[in-house]
Formats: sequence, structure tokens, C-alpha cells
Amino acid sequence: MSKVILAPSILTANTRYLDIELGIAEFSGAEYIHVDIMDGLFVANKTWDASFLASFSKKTKLVKDVHIMVVEPWKWIVRLAKAGADIITFHLEACKDEQDVTRTIDLIHKCGKKAGIAISPNTTSHALFPFIHKLEQILIMTVVPGKGGQSFLPSALAKVREIRHEIDEFTIGEKPLIEVDGGINRLTGRLAREAGADILVAGSYLYGHPDFKERAAHLLKL
Repeated sequence: MSKVILAPSILTANTRYLDIELGIAEFSGAEYIHVDIMDGLFVANKTWDASFLASFSKKTKLVKDVHIMVVEPWKWIVRLAKAGADIITFHLEACKDEQDVTRTIDLIHKCGKKAGIAISPNTTSHALFPFIHKLEQILIMTVVPGKGGQSFLPSALAKVREIRHEIDEFTIGEKPLIEVDGGINRLTGRLAREAGADILVAGSYLYGHPDFKERAAHLLKL
């Protein structure tokens, strides 16, 4: 099994003290910082845009792992790439057909960034299979997308196992990493790792706790 990559979610950080929050994540061994961007249309909530990412992207060594929950995701790619995104993950459900999916992946790559696709709890893992060979990352939502602090959905573990099998058995060359997002803590992180996840996104389990470093250490040992 590959080493675990920890991606603290900035959604639950105190953005008034963003430099400190990023520093804590980096000091605690995280490699990524997970940035959720919501447009208020694809999901009910609305968060930041590319300008927010640009405000801190050059201030940290963390990989900017940008998860966009937006309609027409291809319209966001160039701005996010210029703002400092390293990985851009969009939702399969935001695309009406295979052509939309492919052009969004191709545009991310054209901008020199890594491409990921996310699927929500109601989407099957098989819907991703035609695109796996084009991706660097696959994000399995273990909660309903749109807000932090939700409980982990165990049904997501079967999807992780199915995608892990598909990648290991049929992907030639560099294999995409599997990321899980939602309700991750010491227990659910272990379950996700056992199912085949490479990247753990954790928000409320880490931020807002004085023992952030110790909690991160537990996840990094999984």
C-alpha cells in the first residue's frame, strides 16, 4: 500500500488567520491543502473563488488540491490554474455528457495541472471507469457534497474498493491516486485506507483542536 497523503480541508480552518492555519498543516506533516470551491448552484452553499486561492497559493509549500463543486466546471479551469491550483478536481455530475468530461480534463492538462474527477454518494463507481486512464486523481465523496462536519457514509467504501481494483488491474503506466473526503477521523480514515484510499481529506477532525498535530500523526500512520 502506498503511503498516506494528508489533505487538511481549509473549509474548516479559521481563514482570518490563514497563514497560521496553513503553517500548522505543513508543520504537522500534511502534503496537500484541500480547497473546496462552491458556486451556490451545483450545491446550495457558496464559498470562495479563484481570488481566494491566489491570495495564499504562493505563501505555502503545500500542494493546492482544489475541489470545485460548480456547474460548467470548464469555465473555472483557467482562472484556478492561474491562481495557483496544482490539482483541479471537478464533479462528474456537473457534466451532461462524456464530451463535457473529456474537454474539462483536457483543459486542466493544457493548463499544466493534474486532473481529478469527484463523484457524489449517489453516483456509481462504474461511471468513472471510462475516464480513469486520463486522470491523476479520483475523489470519492464520503458525505453529500456542499458542507463540512457531516458523518462518514460507509457505503462509499465499496466504491473505493471497486475503483482500487479497476486501477490496479487495468491501468497501465502511472496510476491515479484515490482520495476520500467527508467525515474522516481516526476510525473512518483507517477504513478508507483498508479499502484502498491514498489521500485522506480531513477538516473538522483536525482544525479547531489544540492537538491538531497529534491527530494528523494518527492519520499519517494509517
